[in-house]
Amino acid sequence: MIVVYDGTQYLTKIGDEIKVYKDEDLSFDLRKKIGLLKLVQDKQMISNVGCRVDNTTFVLLLEVKEQSDEN
Repeated sequence: MIVVYDGTQYLTKIGDEIKVYKDEDLSFDLRKKIGLLKLVQDKQMISNVGCRVDNTTFVLLLEVKEQSDEN
């Protein structure tokens, strides 16, 4: 997921899907990951979280939910 923060809202992109969120609308998981990335320097990565490109752009790693076969 790519996240761009413009100072008032977050623009997120997963594949072709783009959404806009205000601070209070972000899920706890996204807020936590973005918060951690705001604490590191530009171009640094945090395992299982993502990478901070700069102070307004982040790349987040999302958990992949496995689908079970119930045949």
